[in-house]
Amino acid sequence: MMLKKVLFSLLLCSVCWPITHVVRYIDPDADGEGDGTSWEDAYTSAAAWDAAERLNLVTADQYHTVYARSSAGTADSPFSIYFTWVTDATHYVEFIQADPPGAGIYDETKYRVVGTDEADGCIWVRPNHCYVRNVQIKVVQTGANTARGVVFGTCPADNERVLDSCIIKGDMQGSAGQANGVSMWNDGDLNVKMYNCTIYGFKSGVVQSFSGVGLSWANEVYIYNCTIWDCYWGVILRAGEYASWMTNCIVGNCNTDFSGDITIDYCCSVGGSGTNAQTPLNADWDNEMCDANNGDFSLRNGGNCLDNGTDDPGSGLYSDDLIGDTRSSTWSIGAYEDAVCGALPSGGQVIFFSHWIRNEEKWLRDLSWL
Repeated sequence: MMLKKVLFSLLLCSVCWPITHVVRYIDPDADGEGDGTSWEDAYTSAAAWDAAERLNLVTADQYHTVYARSSAGTADSPFSIYFTWVTDATHYVEFIQADPPGAGIYDETKYRVVGTDEADGCIWVRPNHCYVRNVQIKVVQTGANTARGVVFGTCPADNERVLDSCIIKGDMQGSAGQANGVSMWNDGDLNVKMYNCTIYGFKSGVVQSFSGVGLSWANEVYIYNCTIWDCYWGVILRAGEYASWMTNCIVGNCNTDFSGDITIDYCCSVGGSGTNAQTPLNADWDNEMCDANNGDFSLRNGGNCLDNGTDDPGSGLYSDDLIGDTRSSTWSIGAYEDAVCGALPSGGQVIFFSHWIRNEEKWLRDLSWL
């Protein structure tokens, strides 16, 4: 009887024992031990973190989160999250920027990954189950070279890769070559979900091999509440047969907004592509976003993107926007939920319905200027 009780207790423990959560830290400005166990002893690069920590998470019964910041504003270098991380749906890798810019505008005083002519991507995401959140990325392309921001590549059939609330900025200096903000390629099993991201600046004159999102072979790709701006191609399917959906997205100031067999719903573009489509008010993007040409894609009051999307397209996948504001019915189109600047009158000058300032947590209305 005692043996049965012991065996039962061991079985119960094996069922209920929690998965170990391993937490590590990256700070390019840290000067401690460099073992990643605290902010003081943080790894000084994401590449060093990946090389030291990658393992079989399933066998170890762990899931792994790494937080990244730049305490003195130093940029990080390109890196791979390597395929030798063995993962599944409960034993996964999560990379989170801990100091994202409060207003969702690219900020060189915060953590960021900067790469020049990185054909394999500033971040190459290779584990089967991997989540990249809140990260700033700057992609520099020169000459006739190839440069990519985030690359999702080969994987087995059981996989999920997520890009959540990231800012991907292009700096296109070449007159040839190619560049993509996000690339998905070379695997018909690939499953990717993107939401609350801004991707912009992937354009170099009339060169056609520049795009915000470039797809070549995948299984299922879902893009929700993203803003894609000032690219030659907004989103292009270059090769392959697979399912791709875009919902609640802004795609604007591109030579061609969409190319390929994409299911488009509740999106805003000049051509009004897809079903339940919106176009910029009076065919002018200045009526939709506060300062898109300078990387501020927050919404303008009175525009067609505000409160004109569809609620919860990801079926519980996310419930807030790029800067952490809660989305509420009816959800807006693009990476931001709320309007933070006033409507433009017909004369083109801004009338502010209030003055807004940003603290560390949220937008606040400041009436001291009245």
